[in-house]
Amino acid sequence: MKVISSYIASDVHIEGTITCNGSARIDGNCRGTILGKNEITIGTMADIDGKINARSIVINGKIKGDLVAESTITLLSEAEVVGNFYSPPGGISIFQGGKLDGSFHLIKTPIISDSYEDSPS
Repeated sequence: MKVISSYIASDVHIEGTITCNGSARIDGNCRGTILGKNEITIGTMADIDGKINARSIVINGKIKGDLVAESTITLLSEAEVVGNFYSPPGGISIFQGGKLDGSFHLIKTPIISDSYEDSPS
């Protein structure tokens, strides 16, 4: 069973940088950068306008921004993403119904750091 150490509920609006050391689930509205050292899950109620940089990213909500993953990026059936994906080869999955308006960039070693500026743009 996956342990979620941080949760942002659907009635929460955040602007700025969110940094998570453990796994996190976001169902709220976020404007800015999300940095995660583990898995970041974007729930169906989420509306994200910004960049996400994490070990792995699972999406079932709306995102406008680039995604950088050290391991995998998964779009579930209700995902709607406008942005570019950066992940290692074989690191991208899109379930039936998932929508992407952007491009894939396969990179050998994505950078997971304390600052998105250190990552691919």
